[in-house]
Amino acid sequence: MATLRPALMSDTACAGWEEATRCGNPRVDNAKAASNTGIVPPAPTPKATMRAGIWRVEKDIMVVILKAVRGCVVAYVVQSRPSNLLSWGKDSVIGPLKKLFILHAGSLNNKIWYIRQEARHTYFESIWHLAFMMVEIYVLRPLVLLAGLIASSQAKDIYVSPTGTGSGTSTSPYGSIQSAVNAAVAGDTILLRAGTYKPTTNIQITKSGTRTAPITLRSYQKEKVILDGESLPGTPYGLDESLPNKERGILHIENGNYWKFYNLELINGPYGVYSRDSSHNYYELLSTHDNYESGFQLQGIASNNTVIYLDSYRNRDPRKNGESADGFACKEGSGEGNVLRNARLWDNVDDGLDLFMFGSPVTIEEVYAWGNGFNHWDFTDFNGDGNGFKLGITDNPPANHIVRNSMAWGNAKKGFIDNGNPGKLTVERNTAWNNGDNGFNFRSSSSVMTANIATKNVNAQVSLTGPVVASGNSWQVGGDWSDSAFKSVDPSILKGARVADGRLPASDFLIPVSGQAIGATTKQDV
Repeated sequence: MATLRPALMSDTACAGWEEATRCGNPRVDNAKAASNTGIVPPAPTPKATMRAGIWRVEKDIMVVILKAVRGCVVAYVVQSRPSNLLSWGKDSVIGPLKKLFILHAGSLNNKIWYIRQEARHTYFESIWHLAFMMVEIYVLRPLVLLAGLIASSQAKDIYVSPTGTGSGTSTSPYGSIQSAVNAAVAGDTILLRAGTYKPTTNIQITKSGTRTAPITLRSYQKEKVILDGESLPGTPYGLDESLPNKERGILHIENGNYWKFYNLELINGPYGVYSRDSSHNYYELLSTHDNYESGFQLQGIASNNTVIYLDSYRNRDPRKNGESADGFACKEGSGEGNVLRNARLWDNVDDGLDLFMFGSPVTIEEVYAWGNGFNHWDFTDFNGDGNGFKLGITDNPPANHIVRNSMAWGNAKKGFIDNGNPGKLTVERNTAWNNGDNGFNFRSSSSVMTANIATKNVNAQVSLTGPVVASGNSWQVGGDWSDSAFKSVDPSILKGARVADGRLPASDFLIPVSGQAIGATTKQDV
């Protein structure tokens, strides 16, 4: 069965007739039109009165007019025999179907419309196609819209307090975040009152909102809310013990889509936030620190997740002597559209950021990683790697990550490393300063590196091999890149409080005195 397709006659589609016809008042000579288009048009029918509907143009040929577009029409052509060009005439509307479509276009008086053939069908095929189309346009789409409107109108606020014992109202809040999550449906907002919550089992989010009605979990009016995971299992397990998947995270999000999270502090948990096989979620102003695994981790099939204004620090993993606890990790999975923006990752036992075995591009912008990979916890047989930005692993699926306008300084090892990722990474306007090894180490990828700065790193400023393409970087433009080349080498402003909208304050830290558009900056978008 042929697929019914819309024939859209826009100004562009009418271009071949433009001068003579103006897409609605044809004065064109048939022979000239044929030479221009290869199609011989029928003679025009002046004063044809067309309404949106299903029209029989010739025997066994029907046209469904949906709407007018700047002097042409959007329509479906349904026919059982060839015809290169159809002309509207004063034809009968086919049966009772007219009323379903009469809402679309209104009168099209004194016009003659040409439309290319787009599909050929038998009469019965046409009826089936029209039936399915009508169900979609006039039943399914309105039902989806209506469901969204109903959900929006019925959305409710659910309240939780550390001292609550009630049913989730503002005057009688729940005492358990899990109770609120269990009660929430698409469009609801869970509001956490100030205080410290100490769950004994992690908070399981395994349901979803919708695109138009996400579920929101946030502090009430930006009150200070702390989720303390110290009483959870696995805080910590012993050396080399396994941590079951379901126990990972104070917030454990699995197959939970269309959620929004705001203004939460997560401490002392087996991961702060652990999200697995979850997509279309939004995280803003979260602080994840002093956890027994990574502060924030996305894993599995994960797409279109946005994390902004994250602070993740002092996370460690006693189970592995520092091998795996990062500030932010997006690991062992795939999915397009994941973004980390305007985040700070510091003093984590392993790496600031780790994209181990994630096979799709992740966008990293305005992210600052420092002091990672040092053994502040006196682990024996210490295994922390100590990179600012670790962007893959050997045998990683090729992942074309984007790293832009970010800084790595004072990390135990490298500032930025592709770490075996064979993808084509975009690395632009970043700064690596005063790290314990290379500033940039890209030895496996075909990355494109533009306008980056590497200076005062302990070993070679960069280690680049293979098909890396580099241009306009500090090691190429030459000049003095000592500390005196920067307006400031004091990161204290960048380490300080965020401004009212959640962004980091503008600072002169590591901005070139020369004014060159090179390296990262907090003073403008790049």
